[in-house]
Amino acid sequence: MTQPIDGIREDGFEGLFKGVGKGVVGFVAQPATGIIDLASGSLNALKRAVDVNQEAHKMRPSRHFSLDTVLHAYNRQKATGYTILKELEQGKFSSDDYVSHLVLGHHLVMITSMRVMMVKKGMISNHWECDWMEEWSNLENVIVVSERNHEVKLILKVSQILVYIPFSIFH
Repeated sequence: MTQPIDGIREDGFEGLFKGVGKGVVGFVAQPATGIIDLASGSLNALKRAVDVNQEAHKMRPSRHFSLDTVLHAYNRQKATGYTILKELEQGKFSSDDYVSHLVLGHHLVMITSMRVMMVKKGMISNHWECDWMEEWSNLENVIVVSERNHEVKLILKVSQILVYIPFSIFH
């Protein structure tokens, strides 16, 4: 907007016309540049939104479908346990039906239709790993030793193992 005044100062009357010309060009060019920048930014945002190479992240774990074929209400704990079971040791136990799990510090006690397991996230791989597991067919009995200390004794057909499991996983 100051182009005509600057033109008069530098070149006199001839500079006035040069300054008016520059002002008119700037008056048209600046909004046009803004519109082009807006369109370009919008197209870039749209391109990022539909980029097929970008992986979508789930907002919640997938629903657990139990073997009873009844569609139950969504339960985040069951969905989380089901997801962990499917990821555990690259799907090694995916044929088991998830029953329940309980977080114990850095470990989980996982109960499935086939076995009871103690699982944890690997320190290096960050994948779920099984620390120990025992199939139900190898268990002779499960005895609650102490409700106060949350002790459960798993009696195997061969030997006995004492496991500390809070009782809330059996409810």
